[in-house]
Amino acid sequence: MSDDQRRAWQEFWRRNVEKFPTDYSKINNGEGFAEAYEFFRNDMNLDDEIRQLLEKLVGPNPKGVDDLKGGDDQEGDNDE
Repeated sequence: MSDDQRRAWQEFWRRNVEKFPTDYSKINNGEGFAEAYEFFRNDMNLDDEIRQLLEKLVGPNPKGVDDLKGGDDQEGDNDE
């Protein structure tokens, strides 16, 4: 992330620490990012504002993008 993005994250974390998913994510903004990203990446329950900011900072959830593409086809599942 750029310096501006890091500052935006730090400020967001400071203002919204109570919304973070785990006690550990409330220790500091770095742990907040790590824990929130894990929840984001694994499509776990995460506050909508946190999810929206992560999408803005790092792009769409890579797992979600795979799901939109249909994921990996298993043998026999491909209609082509």
